[in-house]
Amino acid sequence: MAELDEPGDEPNFDFFGSFGLDFFNDDELLLTETDLTEQTEIGQLNNEDIDNFITENRNKNTTKKTQSDLNVFYRWAKTVYETRTLENISEQELDKLLAHFVLNARKQNGDEYEPDTLTSTLRSFDRLLREKGKHYSILTDRQFAKAREALSCKRKQLRRAGKGQKPNKALGLSETQIQKLWDEKQLGCHTPQSLLRTVWFNTTMFFGWRARDEHHRVKYGDIKIKCEDGPEGREYVEWIIEGGSKTRTGEHEFVPDRTFNPKMFATDGPRYPVKIFKEYLARRPPEMASADSLLYLASIVKPSSYIWFKKQPLENSLGSFMKSMSVAAGLLGKHTNHSVRRTMISTLRKENLEPLNIIVLAGQRNLKSLDSYSSTSTKQQKNMSLKLSCYVEGEERHKSVAKSQVMTPKQRDENGGNN
Repeated sequence: MAELDEPGDEPNFDFFGSFGLDFFNDDELLLTETDLTEQTEIGQLNNEDIDNFITENRNKNTTKKTQSDLNVFYRWAKTVYETRTLENISEQELDKLLAHFVLNARKQNGDEYEPDTLTSTLRSFDRLLREKGKHYSILTDRQFAKAREALSCKRKQLRRAGKGQKPNKALGLSETQIQKLWDEKQLGCHTPQSLLRTVWFNTTMFFGWRARDEHHRVKYGDIKIKCEDGPEGREYVEWIIEGGSKTRTGEHEFVPDRTFNPKMFATDGPRYPVKIFKEYLARRPPEMASADSLLYLASIVKPSSYIWFKKQPLENSLGSFMKSMSVAAGLLGKHTNHSVRRTMISTLRKENLEPLNIIVLAGQRNLKSLDSYSSTSTKQQKNMSLKLSCYVEGEERHKSVAKSQVMTPKQRDENGGNN
């Protein structure tokens, strides 16, 4: 074995080689100029870069909601001569201020807020304070107990006054109303506008896409037309690429992936959803058939050729499709784009389909989400009432009559009081 070098001697490279260390080369032992540059750049990163990245990737609708709630608070705060921003108010003062806000805040027309509106407003404040780096929570920490208790009592008061029934929520569509949309040519392939609305209606019903958000994201390459195996060989439209949604943004680590891709199968009926979808694709400009092209295109009002759609995306009109169709067809009640999604989920629930499959198709994160779509139709309520009437007026009355017929007069007299 080679002897170790004495202190102060020159390095013995033969000794290093004997241990097999000669496989290192100069590039591996020395930092290059590029490495040094990268280290310098990483060292110069600051919190502003991170903050900007987070801000750019936040949910835009959540940001709008937070800002809207803040505007309500600041408008009320001016009436009590408070001009500081939320994050610059001490915890003790903020607790007292929020309690007064919950009790006294009103809409601009003077009406009371809904109970859930007040709750979601405080959640917005809590979210903002976390974003501002505060280490306390309005919703859980002890120092905000008064504000939470005031909210609880205010909710009870509003409930007693009849608030919280959500009278303005969008209604679902009955089979009769859907038929009327077809009869009035609001749905169908008669014009570019009706064809576009029908594609929107079907993708909402079969894929569960939300009002504007998901529809605007979908691209031509996200949808595929396929044919199933087997002797029947039925065609279907499959949504194969999901670009994120309100609940499936990718930010939540434990949100399960969809166990299947939503599909829309061909039918032999007069509304044939797959045939309508293929008709829409055929009438798009050939240049808009690339995978990155948006699915929804603006329509040509009076087309002069087989092409019915422009080379530009559909903009604001998509958000009012259901409202405009409802008015044109004379449907009663409030109907918005969300009405179609509500119809989809409530229909599947009434058919007693597996709830886990419903939330996968609808793109929801948990079973609790289905509760807000639970509704009992007038037909179902009538059926329940008749069932009870049959029991109260029918079976019980007949049993009582039959029993009295076999009793002696003395027995009837003895049991008169009990009856």
